[in-house]
Amino acid sequence: MFIGRQGALCGNVSYYDGQCYATEHAVVTKCLDVVIPRFAFHLLTAMNLNQYKSSGAQPGLAVGKLNMIQIILPDIEEQRRVVEVLDEFDTLANDISQGLPAEIEARRKQYAYYRDKLLTFKEKVA
Repeated sequence: MFIGRQGALCGNVSYYDGQCYATEHAVVTKCLDVVIPRFAFHLLTAMNLNQYKSSGAQPGLAVGKLNMIQIILPDIEEQRRVVEVLDEFDTLANDISQGLPAEIEARRKQYAYYRDKLLTFKEKVA
């Protein structure tokens, strides 16, 4: 994972798998065996690391500040469960080939529900 260290992307978390090149404007992280990398990504993203930046014309995020942050870490099985759910939501929200068909199907079901509700009339006796 990368954590933006300076500038407009200060505190942003990006996930990658494989080799890459990082500049001095990013903090490169590596997970210990007790942390699933995708869990760490979701956790760090939710933590809004931008709040720890220094103020000024060019905001910066000191590695020392990041090292002082404490987190509660659930066991590996709970991490897997969280990753499964959040990755699924991430796919639906950000992958148009997955999210759009799911959204269309949800709207079709919603349409059918309201159509059936609105077009069900009780017989009026005169």
